[in-house]
Amino acid sequence: MRSGLQRLVAAIGACLLALLVVGGTAIAQSSTTGPTVVLPRDELAPGDRLDFRLEGFDGSAVIISVCGNDARRGSVDCNMIQSEGLRLNREGGITASSIPVPVPPAPCPCLVRVVTSDGSQLGVASLVIVGHPVAPTVGPAGFVQPLVVEISAEQADVGFSDRLRSSAAGATTYDVTVKVRNRSSQPVERVALAGSAGRESNEDLVVLQLDDPGTIKPGQTWEVTVQAERPSPVWGEFVWQATVSGTGPSVTVTTTTNHRPLLLIVLVVVLIIDLLVLAARLILRLVRRAQPTEAGESDNPFLDRPDGGGGDWDAAKRREPQLIS
Repeated sequence: MRSGLQRLVAAIGACLLALLVVGGTAIAQSSTTGPTVVLPRDELAPGDRLDFRLEGFDGSAVIISVCGNDARRGSVDCNMIQSEGLRLNREGGITASSIPVPVPPAPCPCLVRVVTSDGSQLGVASLVIVGHPVAPTVGPAGFVQPLVVEISAEQADVGFSDRLRSSAAGATTYDVTVKVRNRSSQPVERVALAGSAGRESNEDLVVLQLDDPGTIKPGQTWEVTVQAERPSPVWGEFVWQATVSGTGPSVTVTTTTNHRPLLLIVLVVVLIIDLLVLAARLILRLVRRAQPTEAGESDNPFLDRPDGGGGDWDAAKRREPQLIS
């Protein structure tokens, strides 16, 4: 029993030591990526050859169109009838081509708008069309949120000791990535970003130290990854969220991680088995002590005499045959 209790105390002490570690957040570098459209000449007349170079597109094909009104209303401002489809160069990553300059249905400011066939990527470049009218830009009838926000979180690979601590429900480090993409044809300015995490969406147990994206160009994706430590005890679901504001109503996205500390679970199972074994041994000893002895027998050898412990027993013993050598 003493060895079992010692193992119990040692295991509980190890668990408590692992649970005492508390975490914080570390700031990482941010980056902006996305497709680009490069024009060697950005001032042309209708019918001129428009040379362009495309970089950073991941799709297999794109649609190139010339738009007026800065394409603020989408394809309504673009000459879709004279748009051109183009297969991308998947080997070198850079595609160069040219198309005739069509006349857009809306007045300038004008631009070249390149969109992948599935609409997931966008690239633009400003273009001056000689002789085409210029007018103030007109926005869409209703507000359209130009920003798309994503957040993901996964346990970071930060070494054996940290993984061991995490498996015992100690503070766990996560890599949290936030992406903000501008899907409009205009730059989005003064974009602000905030992030937090907790057991529920309205709990700020961890505050993510995120930089503000600032200005995001058309079709560009701003991305940042930070390492954040979830404080102990780490068990069950944890909700990570990011909120982007600065352009219309704020946008909030969430993701959920689920952690099961395997080492702690094993320790608990071992402790339960150990306690059950100790309890079974104790019960077995109590049962043995409580069992009645067989007839004529006793735990006391001095009471196991033929006459119940009287003096006649000695006399009877003397009457037994004795072997005389």
